[in-house]
Amino acid sequence: MTTKLYIISSYLRILFRQLYLSVTSVDFYYDVYKYYKGYGMKYLFAISFISSVIYSISLLNNIAIIKEYFLENKISKYTENIELLLKQLPILYYDGNNISIKEETPFYLYSSNDNVIAAIDTKNQLTPSEKLKIPIVFTSDKIHISLNEGSYAKKSNNIHRSVDYHILFGIERNNFNYESIKKQFGNILGQLETIVIYIVTPILAIGIFIFRLLENILIIMPVYLLTYSFGPISSIETCVRIVIFSSGVRSLLHIIFMAFFPQFVEFVWYVQIWTCFLMVKAILKLRG
Repeated sequence: MTTKLYIISSYLRILFRQLYLSVTSVDFYYDVYKYYKGYGMKYLFAISFISSVIYSISLLNNIAIIKEYFLENKISKYTENIELLLKQLPILYYDGNNISIKEETPFYLYSSNDNVIAAIDTKNQLTPSEKLKIPIVFTSDKIHISLNEGSYAKKSNNIHRSVDYHILFGIERNNFNYESIKKQFGNILGQLETIVIYIVTPILAIGIFIFRLLENILIIMPVYLLTYSFGPISSIETCVRIVIFSSGVRSLLHIIFMAFFPQFVEFVWYVQIWTCFLMVKAILKLRG
């Protein structure tokens, strides 16, 4: 066990040293070009896996906060709006597939500053454009979540999702009020933690790996054409490797900022520009 921990810690030290050198040293790219072998896929997957773990930790932290609210009634600044929303909900009559209410629809629910944050529209009276302006819409058979520039999220972070009620409430008839809804969602969140750890994290790692690989193609091709036209003539393998090593820090920072500091996420592109500058400088050094 101690040997395995030592191997892992040694690998991580090497990895983070490479990340550090990729933003500080032209000679690092010179070495990657001249002495490293392969396409750099192991490096890219390691970055992708670490990124997925970081994002999953952020996700689990948010789930834990919301779970504490639903099961233990611990209200924080992150759950104040949820509390306000649930207290306004009328009794939902669920038949195993659809919901209904006794009140007239559409039934609106408001935030503390009197903005509409949700609507119950079981008779489908709202137009599609009106639904997009409301963050949460309860129709007869689904919950529609629509966060966009017109509500609470930036355009770059638009979220449009629909969830069937049978996924949330099962297929048994029931009536849901404030207390029973909180208990139901608390149980769902307890299961969600396990799903995030064992399913979401590995899938996310693979997704990040594929996305970053495709993203790097936009840089790999110009680098290959540059070396082919002006020298030193380089193989595709070498160009792929040097570009992947130049993108490591940006890939990792992008996930960290998305998870914890979304307002600074655009900063990562300046990091990419800087590492590309170091990479090109190393190629010019090779020509010399």
